[in-house]
Parts: sequence; structure tokens; C-alpha cells
Amino acid sequence: MQDYVPPQLFRLLKPQSWLQMVTQHVQQAKALSAHQARAQFLGLLSAYPMFGSSFFYIQSCSNNAIVSPCILAVNQNGLNFLSKETHEPIAKFSLNEIQSTRTQRPTAGSSYPYVEITLGDLLAQGITQLQLEQGLELCRVVAVHMERLLGAREKRLTLPPSEITLL
Repeated sequence: MQDYVPPQLFRLLKPQSWLQMVTQHVQQAKALSAHQARAQFLGLLSAYPMFGSSFFYIQSCSNNAIVSPCILAVNQNGLNFLSKETHEPIAKFSLNEIQSTRTQRPTAGSSYPYVEITLGDLLAQGITQLQLEQGLELCRVVAVHMERLLGAREKRLTLPPSEITLL
């Protein structure tokens, strides 16, 4: 059982408790159709903060608060820097804090390109440089999440046709 449950969760219960809980859930799952089981499974997964993330291996980071190498998870919640060993969060930046991203070619002394991410607001901004192999893909994924965020915000600011006719 210990090989299948993440260590940070496994230590919360005794091995016998895990076995009983899994056995009970298997019995309940047998009564579900394949469609119901998939829907239930995705419902459980979607509650986790890293659901829907794209993961990137960061070789180095200019931000002293972020120990590198590390893993970067990008999702609708923003940029989540995780420890390479434990996968525990190191730092988090919401999508609202991202001002811009841009890729840079590798410098003479490095083999990997890097991405500059401008974080903060209009009054206080900082640039974080991330060195990684998939810089273009990181920028693309961030752009997709930013477009979704801005589209949702724009949708909320748009008046429905019924209210426009009343003006």
C-alpha cells in the first residue's frame, strides 16, 4: 500500500487503516458504471490544487526565495514552485501578479535558454529569470491561462443584451 500512496499522506494513517479504506472504496466502485467511475474520479482530482497543471523542470532561478533546481506547476491558480524532492510548495504567484513573460537565448556560459517573468503590480515589479529547456512552452502555457483569466473577467464586465436595451 505504501508504494501507491504519497508518503506525506501515507504517514497520516496506519497501514491497516489504509487497507480497510481501500477495500471499502473498491467495493463501492464495483457498483459504478465506467462513466460514473470516471466522473467520480475526475471530480476527486479536480479538487486538488495541482489539477490541470503543466509541469516544468527549472534548472535555476534568480529569485532567492526559490530553491533550484525545482519544479514549476502552471495552472489556473498561477505559478506554483515545488521542491524537486518532496513536491511541497516553495513559492506561489497568482496569475494576477504576472505582468509579462519573454524567452531569452542561452548565454555564453549556459546550455539552456531562460524565461524572464515580470511579477508584481504597476508600482512594484520584479523580474525572475528561470532557466529551463522548455522556455517557449512555458510562455505559451502562461499565455493560455492569462487569456482564460482575462476572458472570464471580460465576460463579467459585459452587460447582457437584456440590460443594454433598458439603457
